[in-house]
Amino acid sequence: MESLWPVGRVMFLMGPTNSGKSSLAIKLSEHIPIEIISVDSTLVYRGAKIGAARPSCSMLRRVPHHLIGICSPSSFYSVAKFCEDASQAIVEIQTRGKLPVLVGGTGMYFRALENGLHDLPERDEAVRRELDIICETYGSPRLHQMLAEVDPESARRIHESDSHRLIRAIEVFRITGDTITSLMAKAHKKTSEISPVKFILANRNREALASAIAKRFDSMLEKGLVNEVNELRINTSVARDNPLLGSVGYKQVCDYLNDKINYTTMKQQAIVATCQLAKRQRTWFRKEIDAIWCDSESVQSDLGIMVKLICGDIEYR
Repeated sequence: MESLWPVGRVMFLMGPTNSGKSSLAIKLSEHIPIEIISVDSTLVYRGAKIGAARPSCSMLRRVPHHLIGICSPSSFYSVAKFCEDASQAIVEIQTRGKLPVLVGGTGMYFRALENGLHDLPERDEAVRRELDIICETYGSPRLHQMLAEVDPESARRIHESDSHRLIRAIEVFRITGDTITSLMAKAHKKTSEISPVKFILANRNREALASAIAKRFDSMLEKGLVNEVNELRINTSVARDNPLLGSVGYKQVCDYLNDKINYTTMKQQAIVATCQLAKRQRTWFRKEIDAIWCDSESVQSDLGIMVKLICGDIEYR
């Protein structure tokens, strides 16, 4: 089928966690023929449903979704693999005459797809074993301190509890002698040529966002989040530094299951960590160029304007 869309036209629907991106994308499908590509570093893993806020079955039935549950939880899903998979999905969607809408909060995925990949080294297991031992012995704040000594910019960007990204940044410096910040500033090959129309969805009311995050985490617990995490721990050979079980929500439940914290503390820490994640995501997306910011609480009334901006001269219902 010949696409009516301009060559390379895609839509980016970006934003912090809990800003309503998935619901808005479904609403958009009532006006434009679209398919959705998930841009989420947690949703790519099989078994990550409740804790990753996987779209409901009704949403998945209404609009085709891509890059959800495609990777084993015992594997590592890289930025390069995302670019490869997303580029293939974009081509396939466009051949069906539909608009690829990329929806999610993993800013690095969006940026790499638009601007190109970076020349970063492969994992070094010896270096990782050493850093794992340091993390296990002294905790992730020690890794954060080590990173700050060689790459202050990355240390400011990465939270001290994010052991996976801290280890990666230190590993890159150990292997190359250069900082991950410097290397990532040098874009290399692109896996696809795209021309995105970019929207950032965020809630300007911080108190309302914090309340919504707490409510959603309570709902996740009621739906069986603890059992989901326990099954991932028991039934898969998930490595200790795997990003899935180290991600927000999953990490706190893991700590609870490992008797490091009690149930109440687990809830409190998970909610605080999610609010901190949302703040870091907002900071990341502020650096996006040519992006249109939308407020979560009023975006439904602006949907018609959004459709016009995406379609240009193309007319849809």
